[in-house]
Amino acid sequence: MIVIVVLVALSSEVLGAGQHDAVFKSIESTGKECARYLNNDGTGDCNTHCVGVIDHVWNDTVAMFTRNYERFFVPAPEDLCYQNRTQRCLSQVDQVVPVSDKCARARQLGQCYADQYGQLNASQLQYRPMTNLQYNRVFQQCSSMLGLSNDVLKDIATKGVDSVPAFACLVRCTMIRMGLYSDNEGFDLTLATGQCGKYNPALDPVPCQAKVKAEECDRCKRTVRIANECLGLRLNVKQLEENQPPQLVFNIEVYDFNCIILCDFEINF
Repeated sequence: MIVIVVLVALSSEVLGAGQHDAVFKSIESTGKECARYLNNDGTGDCNTHCVGVIDHVWNDTVAMFTRNYERFFVPAPEDLCYQNRTQRCLSQVDQVVPVSDKCARARQLGQCYADQYGQLNASQLQYRPMTNLQYNRVFQQCSSMLGLSNDVLKDIATKGVDSVPAFACLVRCTMIRMGLYSDNEGFDLTLATGQCGKYNPALDPVPCQAKVKAEECDRCKRTVRIANECLGLRLNVKQLEENQPPQLVFNIEVYDFNCIILCDFEINF
């Protein structure tokens, strides 16, 4: 069975005591890792590109850093123009350095953040966004742990998420394994936005999550309710294609409050 998952918006490399698959890395640790791979002192032409690839903050398709790269830098509190300056610098590099020269682009784009955005916090651990393959593995793990058959997965896709109780527990398990959710704290908003970007800004998710937790005793239903009511997210399951049984392909899609699909894990980091 091949399962593709699209989900919201989670030592120097930390796995939360075996409870989830979330990984946290720092620029410092990744820089040392890249120096070993590239056999240099850390200042080679391709080191910045290597860091971006390993930390999953580099989009190789457009040869640009993703927004998550910003998390490694700390703007000065009194600096109100750092974002505009950084964007101008990034645009200039984008116009001058060809997409095919990924190492040169990464080096110069990275310098834009260092010069214009803020102070690099090289030792700060940050959440490393998951790729499509990693989501695929997490989803398969949860399906297996919950004992869900192909027939149940097909029912979720064909009958709708509200008609199959197993869907809520599948979402809860997947979110926990991703490191984005816990029963005690609800969604980790920093990690969730680090994975996919945004939730409904009109909502106040912190008191909302506490309210739903107090109202909903069923832990599986609680996860879906918080996603819907506190983050403004809508879940949908689509069966993409069906080959010879038991070869089924599913896609769990998450839409934001404007019905825009979130999280394209087909992008190459």
